[in-house]
Amino acid sequence: MANAKTSLRRLEKRQDALEAANAPMSKITRGMNRIVAAVTRLGEREQHAIPATNDNALPAPQPTRAGEITPETVNAASWDDIGGMYSTYGDDPEALEKLQLLVEEREEREAADVWGTGTAPTVGEGDALTNPTLREERKLTPHEVAREEYDNYVYAQYRKCESELSFMVNKQGQAKGIDSFSLFQGPVSRVKKYGSEELQAWFAANGRHTLGSFRHAMFGWASDAKAARNARLEGFENVAHTF
Repeated sequence: MANAKTSLRRLEKRQDALEAANAPMSKITRGMNRIVAAVTRLGEREQHAIPATNDNALPAPQPTRAGEITPETVNAASWDDIGGMYSTYGDDPEALEKLQLLVEEREEREAADVWGTGTAPTVGEGDALTNPTLREERKLTPHEVAREEYDNYVYAQYRKCESELSFMVNKQGQAKGIDSFSLFQGPVSRVKKYGSEELQAWFAANGRHTLGSFRHAMFGWASDAKAARNARLEGFENVAHTF
């Protein structure tokens, strides 16, 4: 029951953070659904904790294995191993809830990674007539400005790469139906798994930014400093320039 209460508090804290950050409604709704499920589980465990007074008492719930799941084990595991963990704890709701939260935290960190050193992204090009992001009447927040400019940057990179390379996805990615455009965002492990050698070499030469790195280039926010630092530490430098 203590684990169920801890899980509920963790979910409520995460939900507060989502709402404070004006997260997309889909994320907020998903978080609320998890809180409702956690409250239901807590109620069930509290009911089981009441001493049985008749022969119709429900069987005691099995102890949760949530304590086996730690940030260290999730961060050290490969994504294939994490898929296996979902199966291992499939009959343990509290363990699954904890696993999902830790996986989401890892995904958010990896989404801020940057590949290739390259040059800083060009932002704010044009004027209010040619670049809708610069139109003051839209009253965009800095986060919205960064998001739009980043989308423009990714699309421009993709079009440039498309004009220079014949193959962006390797055979394994093609077999899985991986969209080449999706490789311009996401964890580096996915690019190295499904991206062709030519694409990886292209990133080594041209750089690769994610939203966190891009915001740091625009505003220098401390919250995005790790993404900028990863731009100098991670990349495709060991890939031969084959394109």
